[in-house]
Amino acid sequence: MNSVPAQSRSAEAFALLALVIAAAFSSTNLIVARMVVDFAPPLAMAFGRWFAVALVLLPFCYREVWTYRRAILREWPDLLALSLTGMSLIAVGPFFAARTTNAANMGLIFTFAPIAIVLCTRLFSREHMSAVQIAGILLGFLGVVTIVSHGDPDVILGLQFVAGDLWMLLAASGWVVYSLLLKGRPSVLPDGVRLFVCALGGSLLVLPLAIGEAIIVAPPPLDWRIITAVLFVALVPSFLAYRLHAYTTVKLGTGRTAVFSYLAPLFGVFFAWLILNEPVRGHHWIGGAAILSGVWLTSRPKKQA
Repeated sequence: MNSVPAQSRSAEAFALLALVIAAAFSSTNLIVARMVVDFAPPLAMAFGRWFAVALVLLPFCYREVWTYRRAILREWPDLLALSLTGMSLIAVGPFFAARTTNAANMGLIFTFAPIAIVLCTRLFSREHMSAVQIAGILLGFLGVVTIVSHGDPDVILGLQFVAGDLWMLLAASGWVVYSLLLKGRPSVLPDGVRLFVCALGGSLLVLPLAIGEAIIVAPPPLDWRIITAVLFVALVPSFLAYRLHAYTTVKLGTGRTAVFSYLAPLFGVFFAWLILNEPVRGHHWIGGAAILSGVWLTSRPKKQA
């Protein structure tokens, strides 16, 4: 009699673990970006990231792509929307934003994405979140703000928004739409086929910008540093993180999945300390405690009637 609830709890626990891993994988994208900023053209990196994902997936799913070719044609508006919002805007937006805005603005703007996702799920779907879970989302938001502002309220009060912030707002809005479409627009396509088509579509949408960058600025140097960076961001924060995100969105719902994105800056602090030797300060500990508390409140299982 209790086997079904036990299996359900086990599946939920596995999905929550997958979310934590996805957040850790996603955070490595910023670490790599900071390591290659001096020699890697950003738009070439954005194109290479998703084109490499498509190349990695192709040998494993080309037969299914051909089998589902008619379904792909039927679903092309959804696939195009997913490619634009979840791949192109997420990859390109931060690079353009970084030209005129600072890291505090970028982090704060993107932090609003989980809140927007929760609000949209409550307004446009039947997905329900309790008051405790909503409180967890707000607590996690405060934790991220603490890390972004370095624990100094004057940093937040003194923020001045500039044109580059619009690019970051577009990237955050893209992530909101992408997350909502994953759950709200069911697909007959296998996950691997859907990701392949979206990765290929996302890279092709960025390609004209990357060509323009190569002509106006400089062509990308094809050395081992660029190739290694592209392969890493294609496999870890792109392929693996996106597969886990898609799986957990279906299993747990859009709202509960969204709050785990707050873990990304926390993992970012950890990897920056581990790899870049950046110090961990008091505001990191305070913000991290708030993020973990918020995630715990949001991920608590619902009580059985």
